[in-house]
Amino acid sequence: TTRETLIELAVRDTLQRDRSGQPTGHAAGSLTQALDTAIVGATRAEDARSFSQLRAYFRAEGTRVRGVLGTLGQLKRAQAQGHLPAGGDWAQYVDTLLGLTPGSSSLQGRPIAPGTALNTGPTFSLTFKNLDQAEQHLRSFSGKPLTTADGLTANVSNQTAAKMASGSAVKKSADIRAHLAAIENFETLFQTGKVIESNPDRAEDLNITAIHRVHSRMEIENTAYNVKFTVKELLHPLTNRIYSIEAMELESAPPAGLLVHDTFRLPASILTMRNLMRRWPTGGKKKARQTSSTTSTSSSWRRWNKCSRK
Repeated sequence: TTRETLIELAVRDTLQRDRSGQPTGHAAGSLTQALDTAIVGATRAEDARSFSQLRAYFRAEGTRVRGVLGTLGQLKRAQAQGHLPAGGDWAQYVDTLLGLTPGSSSLQGRPIAPGTALNTGPTFSLTFKNLDQAEQHLRSFSGKPLTTADGLTANVSNQTAAKMASGSAVKKSADIRAHLAAIENFETLFQTGKVIESNPDRAEDLNITAIHRVHSRMEIENTAYNVKFTVKELLHPLTNRIYSIEAMELESAPPAGLLVHDTFRLPASILTMRNLMRRWPTGGKKKARQTSSTTSTSSSWRRWNKCSRK
């Protein structure tokens, strides 16, 4: 279907591999670069809007793939440290997270030993007593760029500071103490967090490139929490906004790196992580052959544009 084709193209654009795992010869991001060119060159507002929506989709799907690959690295490290059983079929497990194959992983439901790097974080203190303190603390970050562990930069505005320290925001966290602790340790949590999920803006705002969910770990009073930030990525990266924060008890949240949405599923015949890993270079990184991003994707764009209008 058209949707499956779009997902496959997003995966190819991120991994630079085709269905068989062979190098595509195109640099990562060639597809989004081609869409940038199409947006600028569009003569109709309708076309520019369509190109922008596709670009946001490909960026979001690419972020999801990178998050899953990060999960694979975490699983392998945990296995090497003895926290997970040896012989795990990580390729199949990652396929399941990506939605590339039907069925569930044999590892799902197995408890992960407490104290591993997969499901805990550093211990934080809590001294804030009320939301006024929390809001003033957030306002101190107004206009100050903060960057996640995987490179997403954003900041806080006075308006978003007030929103994150409001009573309605507290309702999204486990309780007010957890919410206050998350705000008190705001900078550390955001800088150690990673983008786990990204999606296009539901309102289709052309100024918003993607909506990102950044997850981090916090432990207070012997209770572990998953802290989630929501970030709006805008056309100008210096204006990216952190506009929500919530802290959920770890028991009610999946482990770090596993919070990957699987809204779409690809048939197994299209692409599997096992095939990609089998052909993945074992030496140093190879520089991809540069091609013209516009010409390399124009024929593909005509095909999916034609299909999408059916």
